[in-house]
Amino acid sequence: MTSETKRTINGLASLILGSSFVLSSCAHNNKFTDKENSVQSVQTSALIERNFSEEIPGSQSVKFYEAVKAPYTLVHVRQKHDGGILPEKYLRDLHTSIYQTLAYFADKKQISNIYAEGVFPENAREKNEGVDLFREIYRTLSKEEQQRFRDSFLEDASSATVLSFERERGAIKIRAAEDAETYLKALETEHSSNDYNRLVREDREDVLLNMLARENPLTNQPHMFVTVYGGGHDWTNNVQNWNKAHPDKRFSLIVITPKLYNGYIEK
Repeated sequence: MTSETKRTINGLASLILGSSFVLSSCAHNNKFTDKENSVQSVQTSALIERNFSEEIPGSQSVKFYEAVKAPYTLVHVRQKHDGGILPEKYLRDLHTSIYQTLAYFADKKQISNIYAEGVFPENAREKNEGVDLFREIYRTLSKEEQQRFRDSFLEDASSATVLSFERERGAIKIRAAEDAETYLKALETEHSSNDYNRLVREDREDVLLNMLARENPLTNQPHMFVTVYGGGHDWTNNVQNWNKAHPDKRFSLIVITPKLYNGYIEK
């Protein structure tokens, strides 16, 4: 670990004592003065050091938003959708980067679930049954055929699916990141609508926070959740509002922008 990385981690651990919600790029060193907060800071710093003390494969940038006494941490891995506009090669390369990031967390045994955009409780079981079928197909293929099989999913913005079917059954599950009602409202909303931002972004972001807190009771150990969601989504204000309303169930937020997210450069 470089000295610069250590300074960043130490700064993050100190920062959470001074503000309820802060960005790591402003990190500076403060001395711990409150025993309760210092214990929490050690827990948070340990989570950060365990998962973010080295360069994360596939990532272009990582931003940390630490909240005081947050038992939950949401990791947003930003993605782009197809929509029939983006070139297949670009999507394949972008989602290869996202796959590398997800695999990093899986290899460190920090995740067994990936909360995927477009998956809700009503279709999550079907999604995972499909992954089980893909796993059986994948294992019958030659190396060359496996690569083509993987690429077809990456080109369809399905990096989480690839990670899941490459692993043993049950090792990585695709979980709901929204509910069907809110998702369908978003699909039906015209871009010109005055409610577009609320229905397409804000409401769905709030749903994920509610789902995560409801389905994961508080324990002595911090919870980390990884979601693959469109890069146009921004949970900073949602988390701030949530933390004010639920001081005992606060979230910290980490935003990972994958390589090539800001544009594709032909090699």
